[in-house]
Amino acid sequence: MSHVTNSDPTQTSDFTWDLAEKHWDTFEEVTRPEQLQVGCSVSWKELAINPQTFTPEFLLSVARIVHLPDPVTGQHLVVRPFTRPAVSEGHALALGFIQEGRSDDQEYNWSDVIASKWKIVHLKELS
Repeated sequence: MSHVTNSDPTQTSDFTWDLAEKHWDTFEEVTRPEQLQVGCSVSWKELAINPQTFTPEFLLSVARIVHLPDPVTGQHLVVRPFTRPAVSEGHALALGFIQEGRSDDQEYNWSDVIASKWKIVHLKELS
């Protein structure tokens, strides 16, 4: 099984990608901002380059919520993606998956969340 081990105390120390893939269809779909809170994990599927085969395919993305959208300030939803274990930091830099010296946090509009059918990942249920 593929696992993510992360030193960030806000993230689960042992995340199983295989179980997340298997149970993705059973996760609760995000339809309202009230469902989200800082620190919760979300997932979605998108066309991306598979880091193991270097071919395009629909891959599961999983991220931790860092900042909730704020309609008053116009702040977008900010997430910090989990890195798949098959991708070393050196390979990710070389392939352009991450850029040196930059945060890997990503911003999304609420319309992106709805269009991509984001789901809440309940990590404890996957352990």
